[in-house]
Amino acid sequence: GDAYGIMFRALDELKPGEVYITAGGSPDYALWGGLMSTRAMRLGAAGAVFEGMHRDTREIVNLKFPVFSLGAYA
Repeated sequence: GDAYGIMFRALDELKPGEVYITAGGSPDYALWGGLMSTRAMRLGAAGAVFEGMHRDTREIVNLKFPVFSLGAYA
């Protein structure tokens, strides 16, 4: 299956107050970034938690969207 397709489908299905949670990440790429944070916020999500890396740290911090990851990539 298309892992990113599944991730984006899950993102688009977020309901207000929900937290996006995923596992199976790698230190070789980022699972989450500023655009996904913006989309989740617009859908009313409460935050994102994942076993993987994120990117766009400054953008996410400026959005004040809670993201918990293993660390930053790129």
